[in-house]
Amino acid sequence: MGVARGRCLAAGVLACVLAVAPSASADVPDAPVLSGGVSQCVPDRSTIAQCFPDKALAQEIAKQLKGDAGKTGEVLTSKDVENTNHLYPGDSSVSSVQGLQVFTNLQELSLSGTQVSDVSPLTGLANLQGLVLSDTQVSDVSALAKLTNLQGLWLDGTRVSNVSPLAKLTKLYSLGLSNTPVSDVSPLAKLTRLVYILDLSGTRVSDVSPLAGLANLEYLDLSGTRVSDVSPLAKLTGLKSLDLSNTKVSNVSPLAKLTNLCYLDLSKTQVSDATLSSVAKLTGLYGLDLSGTGVLDLGVLSELHLMSRIYISYDGDVTSFAGVRPSAGVTVEGDGSVSMPAPRWLDGTWVAPSSTSPAGGTLDVKRGVVVWKTHDPKASYSYDFKQSFTRPMQEPVEFSGHVTGVKPGAKTFAVLFDSAGGSSVASQTVEYGSKVSRPKDPVRAGYAFQGWYTARSGGSKYDFGKPVTGGLTLYARWRANVYTLSFDANGGSVSPGSRSVAYGGAYGQLPAPSRKGYTFQGWYTAKSGGSRVTAGTVMGDRDVKVYARWASASTPVKPTTPSKPTTPSKPTSPTTASTVAMFRLYNRYTGEHFYT
Repeated sequence: MGVARGRCLAAGVLACVLAVAPSASADVPDAPVLSGGVSQCVPDRSTIAQCFPDKALAQEIAKQLKGDAGKTGEVLTSKDVENTNHLYPGDSSVSSVQGLQVFTNLQELSLSGTQVSDVSPLTGLANLQGLVLSDTQVSDVSALAKLTNLQGLWLDGTRVSNVSPLAKLTKLYSLGLSNTPVSDVSPLAKLTRLVYILDLSGTRVSDVSPLAGLANLEYLDLSGTRVSDVSPLAKLTGLKSLDLSNTKVSNVSPLAKLTNLCYLDLSKTQVSDATLSSVAKLTGLYGLDLSGTGVLDLGVLSELHLMSRIYISYDGDVTSFAGVRPSAGVTVEGDGSVSMPAPRWLDGTWVAPSSTSPAGGTLDVKRGVVVWKTHDPKASYSYDFKQSFTRPMQEPVEFSGHVTGVKPGAKTFAVLFDSAGGSSVASQTVEYGSKVSRPKDPVRAGYAFQGWYTARSGGSKYDFGKPVTGGLTLYARWRANVYTLSFDANGGSVSPGSRSVAYGGAYGQLPAPSRKGYTFQGWYTAKSGGSRVTAGTVMGDRDVKVYARWASASTPVKPTTPSKPTTPSKPTSPTTASTVAMFRLYNRYTGEHFYT
């Protein structure tokens, strides 16, 4: 996309200037002066010079409103204020924006190339939608956080390093930060309406993972940054233009998912034939720049049919394959000849060298190699090539470069690392017979790294002491960390008091605690408040304690059911009298009588 184009777009948005406002008499009393010597601007009373203490700014305002920069003594009318919605001061000597706050209807303002450093007077311009501060002395943008209606903001070439205040500008759809000392773009993750342009070229940015949520962004410029890992960009499926030139990017396979890309600049990157096949999946490409890369074989791009019709990129640059600088293996054949792979054009045409070292190398079309008849063990083999190809209805496109030979037997191979959800690991280029350098272990929240394996699942653990004989991809293997889930009965009792749960695993069936006089209400993340957890709650990446929640449960006295009254028995009928015999005995010694 390019920095120049970004600024051109910004200028285009703000180029419209209002018609000249009618003049008013300059013979008016002086405006009251506030503390600090700054004039208070009173429309229909104050002059332009009084409203804008910066002489250069006052002249620019007079030129736009009165048609003459010398009319700063004329009155700033209410109509001037009301009708001014675009300002584009062009004098680079402007150093203060004091007074611009009077233009409350202002929608677009450009201060590009001025000496302005303090933008706090702009905080009241609530209607401002476009603001260009490119190449100014601005370093602090905290005042801009109040301009919540901003849709386009250009800070290219400023001293801004902290973009945190911009997180509140949720209506932004274009943002220019090129050639600033910005390194952390995490605040931009909240700018989900950033759908048009994001220019980070020439910044200190190395981590683009915060941008992964900007799925609708169309133009992204990362040229000249410190970016090497583009895997987070795989989610930016709305991208139409991507500039990665002058970066350390070598693996472009994540870009295969960006099927809406029309223009891709990979010039002066570390891209080589090893991963170029992923670019072949971008069948909608109109423009592609591979100049200054290690690409030698363009045949894998033969399916990019749109490039046969249109080669013009969004900057007006012709698609370029000029000046590639790959390395290629040198092979000593059994007959004593020496060969190196030849360059191949999009349609499969092999390209002959324009010069070789040592001299005498020629193209073998059948084998697709540049051949020297005899081998000189002391020689360094290389060749140059240059050829123009004309596609239908297009200007000729140059395919050229310098190919450096790698010593015989020292072929190189790409070793890729798939971190399987962990932090990214840079690829390596390893010579035949050499060993892969063990990279720093990747990290992944909630998981312990188990090592590098030869397959995503299964396979065997890779032996870094083993010599490389071909290209390979190594896959990170992870084991979920196990954390402790503790149960606090909160006055009751529970068994077990804890259990182990793997990261990402469900808590499972939770124990039921008991407490005399209380009813268990469930497990919560805090003794009071908090949120309820269940068997399906998933374990995070740390130990967890949950607390029992109780409700008082006093037992009511059950009333006694009265017993059924006993039915009185029927009185017994009197018995009919009967005759009974009775005998009397007499004891003559005592004189007593006994009856029987």
